[in-house]
Amino acid sequence: SGLFIKISDNSVFNDPLMRIIYNKSSNVGFFNKNIIDLGTNCDFSIVSEYSSVNNDKNNYNSIIGESYEISVGENSNLSVVDIQLFNQNIIALFNKNSLIKNNGKLTISSGHFGGAITRTVNQSFLDGKGSEVNNLEVLVGTDFQRFDIGPRIYHNSEFTKGVVNVKGVLRDDSSFILKGMNKINEEAANSNTYLGGHALLLGGSARANIIPGLEIDNRNVIAKHLAAVAPIDEDQIFYLNSRGLDRNNAVELIITGFLEEIISKIPSNSIQEDLRSKVITKWRKLPHSNNKSDDDIQGNNDPKTSQLV
Repeated sequence: SGLFIKISDNSVFNDPLMRIIYNKSSNVGFFNKNIIDLGTNCDFSIVSEYSSVNNDKNNYNSIIGESYEISVGENSNLSVVDIQLFNQNIIALFNKNSLIKNNGKLTISSGHFGGAITRTVNQSFLDGKGSEVNNLEVLVGTDFQRFDIGPRIYHNSEFTKGVVNVKGVLRDDSSFILKGMNKINEEAANSNTYLGGHALLLGGSARANIIPGLEIDNRNVIAKHLAAVAPIDEDQIFYLNSRGLDRNNAVELIITGFLEEIISKIPSNSIQEDLRSKVITKWRKLPHSNNKSDDDIQGNNDPKTSQLV
């Protein structure tokens, strides 16, 4: 199943389209293909929240696949937000292919909290002059979770801007790999690209590998990359302890501050607050709630997977 959304020219939507994907069984997988096509001078947002109810952490046989084909027209603005809250018996695969035309802007904001294995590939083609893409992702890993993030940006026209910024917080035996590639082609003079990945490790078994890649075929550009992996700073904890916070509260404050750089850039105050809450919930290993009962989640006739649009 999936969505087909076509926005006609000169259409502006003040409220986002809210979408809930709800997996009710560990023995069934589903694969959604979503197509979003914006005309010229449009403004549109879509928010998707993914959750499940099965708590059997030893059963990894359920696969969820979600793919997007996105086209952003001239002078249009599109925001796509994904919040993934699957239990740790799910393999989650997310793929987005995007084409942005002249002066178009796409912002992809993702929060990865659940799943046994999560793999994302966001591939953006800046084909129009002055087009822009921002790929912002945060993740919190616990237990044996695995996160594989693969952003790719292709600058194919001049005065384009591409930003990838990913931050992860990991504890227990969780791991995170970021392997990105930003490519500026010969025709993309005066373009600006950035690829950054940061990981904060809490626990001797947590692991992170950040491998940023840049390919530059034009000298008249700005290109930057950054990779940083480090344990939590004990001096920061000592400072917060001296101000009256115990260790747990100090760690939570450091974590939220670490992720705030990305969360604050998400173009919705309500979603920012929701993500901050989910970061703390996940870190404390508390059960997430989507505030929906089974009777509330409706949309298709499959008794095991439901979708509300």
